[in-house]
Amino acid sequence: MRPLAGRGHGPSKQGSSSIARGRPSRWVVLIFGLFCLFTGRPATAQEVDCGQPLDGWITVAPEEVGLNHALLATAGDRVSESMPFLRSLIVVRHGCIAYEGYFGGADEATPFNVFSVTKSVTGTLIGIAIEEGLIDSVYDPIGDYLPIDAGDRRAQITLGNLLKMLSGIDWDESNARDILGMLQGERDEVATILGLPLAGRPGTIWNYSTADSHLLSAVLTAATGVSTDEYAHSRLFEPLGIDESEWQTDAQGIPFGGTQLYLRARDMARFGLLYLHDGQWDGVQIVPPRWIDLLTTPQLADPSVYEMSYAAHWWHVLLGEFPPMHAASGYGGQLIFVAPDLDMVIVTTANGYVEPPDRYISGAQEAAQREAILHLVRTAILPASQ
Repeated sequence: MRPLAGRGHGPSKQGSSSIARGRPSRWVVLIFGLFCLFTGRPATAQEVDCGQPLDGWITVAPEEVGLNHALLATAGDRVSESMPFLRSLIVVRHGCIAYEGYFGGADEATPFNVFSVTKSVTGTLIGIAIEEGLIDSVYDPIGDYLPIDAGDRRAQITLGNLLKMLSGIDWDESNARDILGMLQGERDEVATILGLPLAGRPGTIWNYSTADSHLLSAVLTAATGVSTDEYAHSRLFEPLGIDESEWQTDAQGIPFGGTQLYLRARDMARFGLLYLHDGQWDGVQIVPPRWIDLLTTPQLADPSVYEMSYAAHWWHVLLGEFPPMHAASGYGGQLIFVAPDLDMVIVTTANGYVEPPDRYISGAQEAAQREAILHLVRTAILPASQ
């Protein structure tokens, strides 16, 4: 099905709220004023709606989009005082930037290695390629696209298996041989991955695997006839207004499907906003809504007991009593939270290196940074919407 053509609407404001006739008493006015003062709530129910940043982002005061400015200011203070690893924090509501902070020498123009947020981009591109008819379906075996002997069991791994990290390939994300060997970009990565044994039958064992994502990038290259990077620019980045990016490749020139994509924080927010709007941008359906549903639906029968549970190259996030969110998540704290029920996108970037570009923080430090960010979102940013 071809994308629908059309134009979106520019920034607009919702209609003014009606005010009951009659003059309120001085006490009512005083009490309401004190409530607004101490809670950070605006003195009007009217909220700005900026739509999508077609001609650039619009920045507003938090109260203009119904957010508690005091809580957001507290979040910024907490970053400065106790989260030295954080590099950026952006809060978008109703399409407007309500909070934007940069730390540790970063600024609006800084490109960040988004690490495994790359996976969410790659998964999105697979859906676009299916919609264009370049790939038949998620049930396609990778043997249809990659050089694998027909008798090899790996040839029957499906694209759906890769998206859900159910390939069965014996890849160890914590093993330097696997993940660090990949990042050196010196070996035939696809051949290396396909040379690993199967730890189980495809579709039966979940294993977080950047290798699965890299095979998806190789499939995209084979199916589209151009590199994953080129396809991303023409089908995703350019329509979203993302004009600067860098995507590192393996020795064969295939962009890493699961890591090493560099984006600015505001451009990460654009990608999140695309998902918030069910794949539509400027009136054009870039990603089919059903594909977004597939990527963001958790695999667990009951994901309510986990803060973060895996979907398909996206994560399902549940923080406290707040409504569920989707998240694209990368090493060290590169995160895009998409909160449909709150009409919000939250972006964080963080330091992932001891010495860039090839010495990374430890797994323990990575986990600590991620937990601190989740705590900040749960206790200061999401409550600002209440």
